[in-house]
Amino acid sequence: MATITVRIDDAVRDALQAKAEEEHQTLSDFVRDRLQDAVFAFRDDERGKGERDKELGPDTLSALDRHTLSLLHRILGRVLPEDANDVDGDREYQLERAKVLERGFTKEYWVEFAGLRPELSPRNSEFVMDVLEMFRIALYSINDLQEQGVVIDESLQRALRFDGFDHNDALEGQMSDYVRFLVKDDKWTLSVSIG
Repeated sequence: MATITVRIDDAVRDALQAKAEEEHQTLSDFVRDRLQDAVFAFRDDERGKGERDKELGPDTLSALDRHTLSLLHRILGRVLPEDANDVDGDREYQLERAKVLERGFTKEYWVEFAGLRPELSPRNSEFVMDVLEMFRIALYSINDLQEQGVVIDESLQRALRFDGFDHNDALEGQMSDYVRFLVKDDKWTLSVSIG
């Protein structure tokens, strides 16, 4: 990872430190995240799926990484059933992947990372949590008002109910997967439609 040095006023440094502490991050991580946010768009949906797969694959792998991945392919090739032909491929496919790594065919490394999705950034993850929290508060407030005898219009209740994210949008689809993960593993409890 490259290093850059930036000179800033003491007051700015103190303000950054305070913000980092609010988010339970080190100052370096906080500043790095802000710089990444400034350079990379919140939405990065312009490219096609195949292009994203290739971008996730590194241009090069260390000898140790190549050896480790090659061994994993060889092991998988030997433990797969004879008639295997599912997402893991068959024995021949696994041994071919091992040879690609052993021979250092860098243009083929991306295949190792195909299907691996881009990370959901800390910023986007925090956005998901903020959205869930907003709807949790809205639901709590509606229930509280109803317990007090206030009649709340059904259309308003529907408008204040979380209906999930748009699966036609790559980023929102990934956010929806994150919500599903949070709800499934009981990391978040809320009556939500996660589609």
